Amino acid sequence: MLLKSNQSYGISIGHKTVLTKEGAIERYKAFLEVCYNDLSVEGASVLSDVQNDLVNAGFTWEEVEGIETSYLKEAL
Repeated sequence: MLLKSNQSYGISIGHKTVLTKEGAIERYKAFLEVCYNDLSVEGASVLSDVQNDLVNAGFTWEEVEGIETSYLKEAL
């Protein structure tokens, strides 16, 4: 599914433009991998910003939580 914002395609997820919902999910998973490798206050803040990007792109908080839970199950 293409993501559109303000009459143009593409949205910013973690300061990188993605064009699809799948791309946004992959971008979030990349942040999860980096931030959970060295969990810190700064990493938690970055994840919070990326989660807000996802919600602003149309994801629900439940979807964001589901992606994170799925990532953690795979990582463990």
